[in-house]
Amino acid sequence: MKMVRAIWEHPSYGTPWRTVVINELTAAMRDGNVPKFEQWLQRELLPESDAVDLIEKAAYNNWERFLHRLIEHNPALKKNPPASSALIYALEYGNAHLVPLLAQIWPLPDDLPHAAGAGDFARVQTWFDETGRLKLGSLGRHYPTNNPQVLRNLRWYPPNAQNVLDVALAWACMNRQLEIAAFLVDRGANVNTDWGTHEPASILHECAIHGNFEAAQFLIDRGINLTTRDYRWDATAEGWAIYASASGQSEMNKRKMAELLARARRERTAQ
Repeated sequence: MKMVRAIWEHPSYGTPWRTVVINELTAAMRDGNVPKFEQWLQRELLPESDAVDLIEKAAYNNWERFLHRLIEHNPALKKNPPASSALIYALEYGNAHLVPLLAQIWPLPDDLPHAAGAGDFARVQTWFDETGRLKLGSLGRHYPTNNPQVLRNLRWYPPNAQNVLDVALAWACMNRQLEIAAFLVDRGANVNTDWGTHEPASILHECAIHGNFEAAQFLIDRGINLTTRDYRWDATAEGWAIYASASGQSEMNKRKMAELLARARRERTAQ
């Protein structure tokens, strides 16, 4: 969403020159300018923290070709992986196809949400018993209960097993793993969870601004509340579809998504 992405547009990186370098590399990725990116990448030795920052941006924005180069250019990251949210960004924003690249540095955590987002149905099934009840083991091994910042953003306190199940559903939807999503809903995942990538909203809000028609229809078919409003902007998913500008969505796609949600709202009202 444009309002969220703005925090990464022109940040400061300590010194004026370092700020220029990182912002030029970021601009090159955003513009798809490979020659400019290579020019800046070759002329500067990136500190580890800057390399990780750029990798996270690439994972967040689905800049796959640049992600390849950043990983190639910084082989030392594989030897002693620093803390990073790159895998989370990839899965939250529907870029699970980047996970194999990122896993060269950061192994995929073995928990329910990561398995669901990555499309590992067999592993997802192991987190349930034969009656369909969750068997998570230690709650703290599962995202987001082991991430205090995310829990604060979503106002999910105290953390519980439903949080884990709902994030698994959200990540499955964002990455179009709808067979897994259906499996999770049948076992208690809440389609009306107030999960969002930054603050409370709904899975439908996130699908709306990312042009994820398949998951949006899946959620509509399963009765998601179409009038839910997000925490920050007090807008419905239909409003996000009309006004938000994440992921480079075309005006045509934005209109189609808004029409899909408006039609679903009218049909729901008529019923």
